[in-house]
Amino acid sequence: MKIIKRLLLGFFLLIIVIILGFFSVSYYNYSTDKNPYKNFIIPRINILDIEIANLADNRIDLLLKMGIDSHLPIVIKVDSIQYEIKISNKEVVKSSSKKSITIHPGNDNLLSLPLTIFDESLTDILKKSEKQGADSVWYEFKASFFVSSHFFRKSMDFDEKKWLPLIYIPKVTVDKIEIDSLRFSGVTLLVHSTLINKNVFPLDAIDMHDRFEIGGNPWVDARVPGLMKIPPHSKTESVIPFRISFKEMAHTLPELIKKGKNLDYKLEVNFKINSKDNTTNHSKVKLGSKGSIKELIRYYKTLKGSSKKK
Repeated sequence: MKIIKRLLLGFFLLIIVIILGFFSVSYYNYSTDKNPYKNFIIPRINILDIEIANLADNRIDLLLKMGIDSHLPIVIKVDSIQYEIKISNKEVVKSSSKKSITIHPGNDNLLSLPLTIFDESLTDILKKSEKQGADSVWYEFKASFFVSSHFFRKSMDFDEKKWLPLIYIPKVTVDKIEIDSLRFSGVTLLVHSTLINKNVFPLDAIDMHDRFEIGGNPWVDARVPGLMKIPPHSKTESVIPFRISFKEMAHTLPELIKKGKNLDYKLEVNFKINSKDNTTNHSKVKLGSKGSIKELIRYYKTLKGSSKKK
């Protein structure tokens, strides 16, 4: 009987030693960690990267990639997540995810969250940063992980900050429209446009695909092969030729010229970003410009003899 008691006592003492050892190692790691957002027991979140999936006229689609470092020797199952994103102390995203995740012991846990930031939520932040001459600001990620466990409270709260560049949605403008050639079958319009990039990173474009619509007529397409350099803090001008067939037009060219001041136009620019930086590489960009044509033709190539061409 005494032997059994001694074995039980020894086992109990061993458990206590293991627990004390775990807390001792955890406290040592905690005390030597220089991260201001460190945690003692609960897992810690690190923002690894923010990738831009899509840039459009009114929104930015991001993929937030995080690493989760757990000191605990047990597996934690998270039922749902509530999170918010602040940029320069202003909330721009607040959402939740019911997708369950499993946190294993160690620092090999990866988590990706899709985020959408709309243009109106960025306007004040960008204006304020421009006045201050700031290209980068603090991005703050707050989250509550809800778990079902006897060892933890119902949620684990996290707060992580990272200094990152501001993200501007690029703009495209139509500067002028010229007639390049006129034939019985149709007309080629040269659309002069400017792409404005206020970001601190380039937006070098590949697979550029442009669309143009004028006066309610069908959309016409144009593709620009190769690489188009779009440097940081730049205004990049380009001339896009659009071939419009008279068979597809609702009006003849003379009518377009005559009513040019009342015509509406739409330009759509689509491309992928070619970059060595994972943040922007292969990001999709879709921009648009529309308005009323005050002066349809700034330069009109002489039509003398063009009516004889086919």
